[in-house]
Amino acid sequence: MNGVPSPPERPDRPRAAGHPRPGTDAGDDRVRVLVVDDTEHVRDMLIAILDVDGFLVVGQAADGATAVELATALDPDVVVVDYMMPAVDGLETSRRIRRVRPHQTVILYSAFVDPAVAAEAEAAGVALCLGKVDGLGLLESEIARLGRGARADRPATRAPGSRP
Repeated sequence: MNGVPSPPERPDRPRAAGHPRPGTDAGDDRVRVLVVDDTEHVRDMLIAILDVDGFLVVGQAADGATAVELATALDPDVVVVDYMMPAVDGLETSRRIRRVRPHQTVILYSAFVDPAVAAEAEAAGVALCLGKVDGLGLLESEIARLGRGARADRPATRAPGSRP
């Protein structure tokens, strides 16, 4: 899906001069994505495609614990999480991310999506549950749509060192 338009800088996320979002150049307004999948070649493929199509992949994780840490540190617009992961699955990872970042947009992306998983994902605060069989084109269009929406819906935060 080449040509995904970059969303405008979100006014609810002010940054002091010289303090861009972590991992971002000051003028970069692409949708920021964190990719979470325990399979390295799947992560690599997804990252490569998202990068080519104009998204900014700010980080990647192979497990739930790392995903929570990176979501907190890197401030992504969207977190794409695989459902089937060892130790902590994608649903629990999504719950943990949303516990520390209640407004975080999460997409559960998996080969194993059924109505029960989709219902659990919705209860966990997942914005969208997509099957890998649905294709990367649909995933990319949903990342763009939800990423722009996340920017508009998040509460304002202050830049580091600023006063209320």
